[in-house]
Amino acid sequence: VQYLSGVKSVLFKKFKPLAYTGDSPQWYEELYRGLNLRATALAIKRGAKVTKKHVGLVRKTLLTMLLYLVKHSDNGYEERAVIAMLYHAVGRGSEVAATTWESAEWDDDKQFLLFDWGEIKTGQQYIMTLHPNADSEDGWLLCSIHSIACNLICGSTVYKASASAEEAGMNFMFNNYFGMADGGAASKVSRIIQKCRDGGVEDLPEDFTGHGLRVAAADEMMFNVHLPFFAAIARGGWDCKADTLLFYYLTQKLHVAAAGKALAGWANPNVKVHAPTLEAIYNDKNRGAIDAFCHELFQHSSISQLLDTTLKGFRSRMVASLLMYYANVKKELGRDSAIIRSMYAACVESDLEIRDLDFYGKQIKKRFQVDNALNLAASSSDNIETIMEKAFHEVQKIGLDTLDE
Repeated sequence: VQYLSGVKSVLFKKFKPLAYTGDSPQWYEELYRGLNLRATALAIKRGAKVTKKHVGLVRKTLLTMLLYLVKHSDNGYEERAVIAMLYHAVGRGSEVAATTWESAEWDDDKQFLLFDWGEIKTGQQYIMTLHPNADSEDGWLLCSIHSIACNLICGSTVYKASASAEEAGMNFMFNNYFGMADGGAASKVSRIIQKCRDGGVEDLPEDFTGHGLRVAAADEMMFNVHLPFFAAIARGGWDCKADTLLFYYLTQKLHVAAAGKALAGWANPNVKVHAPTLEAIYNDKNRGAIDAFCHELFQHSSISQLLDTTLKGFRSRMVASLLMYYANVKKELGRDSAIIRSMYAACVESDLEIRDLDFYGKQIKKRFQVDNALNLAASSSDNIETIMEKAFHEVQKIGLDTLDE
């Protein structure tokens, strides 16, 4: 039964008029339900376990996977970024191949990266957002902004020839996944997971595949008590055929963003989240050197021109994220890791002092914690008075720590 959709895809490609009435015509739905019912009944009859094909995993195991990749895999920065992207976008393995930088923009008002996300399997495209992680200490592993920055700096810079004139000049977020045969990208993601399993990552389910990241993300969203159920549906791209269809179109960005904040670990995804900012460290003396540092970090990336122009705002947020997590990453990966060495090299080229990186990181972290104190202090059981009181104490504590230094 699970291969019937593949047969349908082949038929639709060969006989295009079959798809004119939609991607799931009535004859296909009836055939699928009938086959599925019969297969399930026979399985139950012979005592087999009947359950969903895909399984998820807990957040702790996901973090262990990502740490293993950046420490032990030759393509660890890219693989970490792919896994993090699929988790945050509630995506399938094949979908990382179709995302382009040309569709991306940094929304400075809402503080998120906005881009088009395409579902090749279902033939639909909708908006997607990426947000900073709520954990300013150990959250770097699953932080989508930090993982993209590391991949752009340390990942592959190889370009692949465009498959068609329409694709000429397009910058795909993951070049090594673009242009693969049907199922190739999904298989590549599954091989990354198998690499982690072979490397000894514990508590990784034996039947966990790339699609399981979609399941894990769905579980994370559903268990956030502040997140509307409808927001999870919007971010996952699931069908919406109820009376709320108009509501969906009018408020899609709002719901997709709220679910994205839940996946980034924010207690209340309905509260605005502020991304790390370089404004926490800018002054009249260092602004030029810091701007040069930003340019040097990404000058060899595949989208350096875009980062100098239309995506300059996002570039500054990526640099702020790299600095905020600098001490944590250096402690975990060491001074000889590719990302730390790249930051040191950028310092040399921009006349920035390497010894200042730790100080800059602390300042950005404090500003991040103050800007988001209301959300960082919240828990699912708190009322607004309790949240405000916790936020006040959090800001007060940060202020006292700053004075002590």
